[in-house]
Amino acid sequence: AVTANDTSVVIQKSAKAKTVADACAETALWELSEDVNYAGDAILPIGNDSCEILPVLGGGNFERTIQVIGTIDDVVRKIEIEIAEVGPQMILTSWQEVGDF
Repeated sequence: AVTANDTSVVIQKSAKAKTVADACAETALWELSEDVNYAGDAILPIGNDSCEILPVLGGGNFERTIQVIGTIDDVVRKIEIEIAEVGPQMILTSWQEVGDF
């Protein structure tokens, strides 16, 4: 049986996984803004946890997609960011949590 404590732990892990994924997304956006050829495909330490930046989709200054995964134990949160233009000023068309890529 699932107890209230079990549910609380899952909620805490889920929130932490989302925070880790958001941190990874922010890092990927910064890297891409600094280098339009940033490829992603990295695992980043975030405190005692880590997140994964998948390979950045698209090429050049327009129509790029960043996908990141934050995982805490068995709880996974995924974020996908669509970018219309990288520079001179980055323009995002969407930033959303997704069930899968």
